[in-house]
Amino acid sequence: MHMNFSRSKCIFIWVFLVLSGCEKPVATAEVKSASVKAVGPAKSAGNQRFELVIISRPERIADYLNIYKRAYDVCVAAAELQKKSVHPFLILAADFIHEKTTLVVDGADSFRKVDQFAPDLNELDPLTGCSMKVGKLSTTSILHSGQSQRIEVATDGVVRAEAPEKRVNSPMSNRRAESSSYTVSKSHNGIALRCLPPGSAPIRGGLAFESCIYGGTDVTLIDEEGSSELLYARFKVGVDFPGVEDIRVREPQSLVVGSSPRSDLFKFVAATP
Repeated sequence: MHMNFSRSKCIFIWVFLVLSGCEKPVATAEVKSASVKAVGPAKSAGNQRFELVIISRPERIADYLNIYKRAYDVCVAAAELQKKSVHPFLILAADFIHEKTTLVVDGADSFRKVDQFAPDLNELDPLTGCSMKVGKLSTTSILHSGQSQRIEVATDGVVRAEAPEKRVNSPMSNRRAESSSYTVSKSHNGIALRCLPPGSAPIRGGLAFESCIYGGTDVTLIDEEGSSELLYARFKVGVDFPGVEDIRVREPQSLVVGSSPRSDLFKFVAATP
């Protein structure tokens, strides 16, 4: 292979920077069939209690890894010019997920933790063998007593906690999220859904094929901004990269209605400098 090393290194760095911005750093997880479990009254004096877990996964692992393989191949080409040995390309399990969202709501208080997983490109260096591993980024948002706090645990384990700030007109107390456009009824893993009609499901960050919210009447599932919580979706990402067919699936893993959540979930932590 004849390639100018400085040129190949520049190409590698460009691909690295592009990919680093495409997706945040997923570990494997056992995906069980979801179901709705009622353990107590869902509504009491306007308050609602529920615990919801949603996972997002690639529809095809090979398609998900396609864009990362491109960066790896450029790195390998640069390593060969330096006569450096390389590590094998990353292998992901069939049950790999790239995001797990845990949402716990107790009246006007909420706890949302989002764990994001993705191949970490920080070690993708020709001089060290183009190794690649899965990284994890965790973000927690707490809404309690009219205040909110965001906590982030980076891939290197560093914790960054913002100071709690006051929220005006907390949307978690407004249970009238707009959902009239979701008119198609279906069920996924035993959970009732209402979906947008085919061809009318835009989604931020990709091209959606399906988009559904909760179809039950025992509880209203909304996010911290007052919008209906997206429970199920099929959508394409990487639409700006030719030849990339990466379809993701977002689906509910469990929903427990009327549970009494642990009070410590809504406690703020000390802000970091």
